[in-house]
Amino acid sequence: MVTAETILERTHAYAISTINENGFPKTLILQSIMSRFSFVTLYFYLDKNTDIVKDIQANPKATIACYAEFDAGYVTTLNLKGTFTLVELDDITNLSEDYKRYDSNLSYENPCILLFETLSFDIERLKKYRGT
Repeated sequence: MVTAETILERTHAYAISTINENGFPKTLILQSIMSRFSFVTLYFYLDKNTDIVKDIQANPKATIACYAEFDAGYVTTLNLKGTFTLVELDDITNLSEDYKRYDSNLSYENPCILLFETLSFDIERLKKYRGT
């Protein structure tokens, strides 16, 4: 059975969509989640100077979308709807090893941790385009 958990375990990219100051969606594709606890709580490591972080500070509502392939000819998408919170680096003691790993690899000048809390989700299975 395909669940939110199994999709997150198999995905290779996460699309974070926020609403910008003009009311339009802004999407950022990330390769990985810094840390997660089920599909309910996810942590991301970003540069505080990115547009997406500024959008989140103005409006914390967001969607995270990803997909995985389980059956030949189909993709299964997961949409997590929820809110982001900017976490102070001093408050991440339970994530310190994950943070150190990401920080040493990415070395942002102005790093921040974003906590995403899922409020609802949906899963949809779609036929995969095979082209000719």
